[in-house]
Amino acid sequence: MRFPFRTRPHPQVSTPTPSHPRDQFTVFAQQCLAIPEILDRVFYFLDHQTISTAMCVCKEWRAMNQHRAYRQLEWDCGWQKAYIEKRFKKLSSTGRLVWRYATPDDNNDTDENGRIDDHQVYWTKTINSWSSNNTVSNSKNNNNSSRSMFSMVLREMELDGFYNLDAFQRGNIPFPPTVTSIKLGGNILCIFDVSRILDVCPLLETLHLEKHVWLTYHGSWVPMEIPLLRDRLPLRSLVLRFSHLSQNWIHSVLNSAPHLQELMLIDLIQIEGREWDTVRLFQHLGSLSRSLRSFHFSIQSTFPSDEELEQMVMISPEARHRTLWSYHLTPTVIQILAEQQTVLTTLDILWPEFPKCRRNGWRLDREGGDDHFYSSQPLHRLLCSTPSLRHLRTLKAPYIIENMDIHRRTTMTQDEPSLRDAHREQWTLFQPGVWMCRDLETLHLQVHGHGPYPSDVSTRTRVLYGYISTVCPRLVELNLVSTVMCTTDPNTPTGTYFTADLSSGLCLLSRLKFLEHLSVTIGGRGKYNPANLNWLCASGRTAEFRKQRRVIVDGWKEELQNEQQLEAERISALRGSSDEGGGSDGDGGSDGGGGSQLLIGFGSGDDKQLMERLQDLGLLQDVIKSVLEMDMDGYDCLPYLRLLSCGETLARSPKDEVRFRTRQTVMAQLREKGWWR
Repeated sequence: MRFPFRTRPHPQVSTPTPSHPRDQFTVFAQQCLAIPEILDRVFYFLDHQTISTAMCVCKEWRAMNQHRAYRQLEWDCGWQKAYIEKRFKKLSSTGRLVWRYATPDDNNDTDENGRIDDHQVYWTKTINSWSSNNTVSNSKNNNNSSRSMFSMVLREMELDGFYNLDAFQRGNIPFPPTVTSIKLGGNILCIFDVSRILDVCPLLETLHLEKHVWLTYHGSWVPMEIPLLRDRLPLRSLVLRFSHLSQNWIHSVLNSAPHLQELMLIDLIQIEGREWDTVRLFQHLGSLSRSLRSFHFSIQSTFPSDEELEQMVMISPEARHRTLWSYHLTPTVIQILAEQQTVLTTLDILWPEFPKCRRNGWRLDREGGDDHFYSSQPLHRLLCSTPSLRHLRTLKAPYIIENMDIHRRTTMTQDEPSLRDAHREQWTLFQPGVWMCRDLETLHLQVHGHGPYPSDVSTRTRVLYGYISTVCPRLVELNLVSTVMCTTDPNTPTGTYFTADLSSGLCLLSRLKFLEHLSVTIGGRGKYNPANLNWLCASGRTAEFRKQRRVIVDGWKEELQNEQQLEAERISALRGSSDEGGGSDGDGGSDGGGGSQLLIGFGSGDDKQLMERLQDLGLLQDVIKSVLEMDMDGYDCLPYLRLLSCGETLARSPKDEVRFRTRQTVMAQLREKGWWR
């Protein structure tokens, strides 16, 4: 079927008047779709993936709109050489480059070290191509110059982990002049001349320079002189983390970037003699003729007062996107968020990379000797009892699984015969609840397990997966980061890590019908069965693998009997606590066992139905139901999933990721047995 679209409309060409009404409509359609402003409006609401699909309707449509789409290329040094070579060939038409570099966890892993060396070679080629690209673009006469690798189409760059590459250590990365977005992160130890970046990239709208906080950082910024800045910068988003900054430099950027909408100054390093004057900074922001849509300011090892926090929040009173540290969630800030008239759509709660955990929160222990504890409960209560968060779409935060365990099942273990005292202790520390934000589309969690006993890890992960898939059924992107060791007690360290075993409950995420991007750091070794994980891609849903999963499920008879016994003990303990405590005085619900105080979102008419769906939360029986459901004929399992990461590498297609993880696990087992070196 062909559509009557003109490929190259020209306003001076006269169109003959058609004699038939249908022909008149055809000419009218041609003229409307030839107007760039109309097409801009149509494509404004579409993402790049949809545009790439929609413009292939016909040749005319593709010719008119191919400049609106660009290819995104992901590159990770953890991938194999053949995969890297295949991706490298596509750099010439890449519009967005996501590149991750990291060293192997095991220094004896010769296979992975070989990939690191290959990655270094390709990175050198890329740097040389960028240099050639800049030379060609800055040359006055480039008609006879050879075509550069990127063909002047690269617009967005996201680089992470390049801490030992020469180009970064020298601070002279040749960024292409076509770039509009630069995001750098990882363990980078070098000096960035930001004035040079802004000069080389005149179209730059987004600049994010973030640094992991566990490495010593000796200045990442060259002080920029104000005269070097152009009068008008197109900058719209500026995010700087763990950096040395001059306050005058920030003021000059604010004056030179009239379109700046987002300013994030996170965990800045304060040098003696160059202290920040927050009052002057806030006054300068208030004197601007525009208001920022999103703002954050924090200094390392400094804990602001309630007055300073209120001033920071009120810099952008109508912000839909809030970025805060966990210790910023004071009663004053929570009240402001609860009473905010503008609909809050994004909540980003920052946390240290390696905090020292306490039973009900975290303790900051910095190099400067600070010891500041902040609880997990303010964020938990905010999510469970604030009606204004009902429209939240994005949540990034650290979270303790015990706050999701509405039936108190993570403390039930066979190794401990008497659990009543442990239950009472945990009930005083945690008050599980159900989130109000049930229409979340993006969820990033750093998962902690702070229970009183190192309970079965599978129970914790089943609670996590079951809670997320039931409370947030509309998720599009899910990223779960595990904390292998939470030192809440030196004698009984606890932790939560994700395994590929079917009993861990990862298959509970198959209920997320809209999921497109899944990232879960799966670790643990042992007896590997491909059927545990390959249900994530179409090749693992054959009759053969379904049968294998059914055999695994049928082998859980003993575990199910133990589970029933633990359930009886749990209900008995809950009833005993209810009798002694005089019943439940919680905010709105119990689990049917009595005495379980819960935080359930107020004003939600579906609480009863939701609690029924959560009745088996954490049980192995819930996993069995999910396995049988997703292996039914005609069941469409994760129909939109297109990006998957089961480790610390970048996400890629489910088929490629499952194949890589299968090979990686098998090779690890062969090395353990001495069959492969």
